[in-house]
Amino acid sequence: MDYKTMSVDEFVAGIRGKKFTAVDAVKTFVDRAKKDKHNAVLEVFASWKDQAAAVDAKIAKGQAVGVLAGVPIFIKDNVLMQGHRASAASKFLENFVSPYDSTVIRKLKEADAVIIGRANMDEFALGGCGTKSAFGVVRNAVNPEFVAGGSSSGSAVAQALGYCLAAIGTDTGGSIRIPASFNGVVGVKPSYGVVSRYGVVGMASGLDHVGVFANSASDAQIMLDVIAGRDYFDRTSVEKPVIKKDVKASSLRIGYVKNLLDPFIAPHKDVYEKVFAQFEAAGAKRKDVKIKDVEKAVQAYFAVMCGQATSNLARYTGTRYTQSKAAETLEELYLASRTEFFGDQVKTRMVSGSISLAWSDGHSIYKKGLEMQRQFTADFAKVFEEVDCLLLPTMIGPAACVEKYYARVNENRVFLTPANFAHVPAMTVPCGVVDGLPIGLQIICKKYDEATMFAVAKMFEEMRGAK
Repeated sequence: MDYKTMSVDEFVAGIRGKKFTAVDAVKTFVDRAKKDKHNAVLEVFASWKDQAAAVDAKIAKGQAVGVLAGVPIFIKDNVLMQGHRASAASKFLENFVSPYDSTVIRKLKEADAVIIGRANMDEFALGGCGTKSAFGVVRNAVNPEFVAGGSSSGSAVAQALGYCLAAIGTDTGGSIRIPASFNGVVGVKPSYGVVSRYGVVGMASGLDHVGVFANSASDAQIMLDVIAGRDYFDRTSVEKPVIKKDVKASSLRIGYVKNLLDPFIAPHKDVYEKVFAQFEAAGAKRKDVKIKDVEKAVQAYFAVMCGQATSNLARYTGTRYTQSKAAETLEELYLASRTEFFGDQVKTRMVSGSISLAWSDGHSIYKKGLEMQRQFTADFAKVFEEVDCLLLPTMIGPAACVEKYYARVNENRVFLTPANFAHVPAMTVPCGVVDGLPIGLQIICKKYDEATMFAVAKMFEEMRGAK
């Protein structure tokens, strides 16, 4: 039985109906993950069998099981799970074992999911292509010579290669959507606060979003429904929004962002033009819109992101988490520890963040960035008074070698960072293949309108004939 092709609902129904056991089914995923050659997997947890056996025991006793009963899940290496390592792919946290569960893990356990391992990532989530891990480069699932995308690279590759039925990632400026697009899976970044960040190693706290990878929009919707909701331990969290509703194409207003798409001259632009044509043929109304000051917003995003990242990284001093270095003063200790245990990308961002936070004449670059964020968020909200969703490329082109990826990184940012900066939901779904490699369609909706976002994604999957 090929469990990896099943939907989450099909898998759970099979376990509830005793067509197969959780232990036997999850073992096939574990065996596949243990043979990983893409460096997506940092660790397969020994506890997977006990978790799966507990589900089977409930079934045998006739007890109710959760909506994710037995579903095998990989978690990004910055999500804390009690009794397990969580290194954020950094030498600084290489031997850190979490004393508690993050809220995301707690909710997955309550739903009877089986968390089978932790996935590789860019160190402290500071990276966009999966090459910045202290434990080696993550290889693309389709072509190992190309980048996997980041920072949630391992989670996306694990999903694409069938090591799990769903995976957890984080997205600060595209870190779920980039690898989802490059590896041909669904990736969801919900509105800010929809999923609690408690127990997730912070990168930029005001921009971080916990989200999911899945094989379909329906599976992603189920996952988000489980992990979403207000949390006492995260005061930025909010009540769970409506996740599911019926939307007819004839009532849908889709936004064509002229200032981003008209200059878009990549060879596969026709793929996205076809997407709009499909929606219009189904009865949707296309409307031309403009995202105001998007280039300035990207610059402001980096000022805010680097400042917040530097603040979060300041806790890593060498006095905790890793072995202290020989030093006579605290300054020497900080310097020795950070020099040895931080990678180059982390060091670069800390310097950039320090500059952003520096005060001059009563102002800082960071403060100006926050002012720009407030204005951009207000302007962006007005776009959704005209349309129900925006359809955009996730990335300009498919995965490539590192050099080609970085050559276009600035162009890609205008498609990715606005959703994080404005705290609105965004997701990517596979929409085609270019040169044998997958590309993604990005769907963006107004804040807390995850329901419309999922409805549009499922509508598009039906148009493409996807499962």
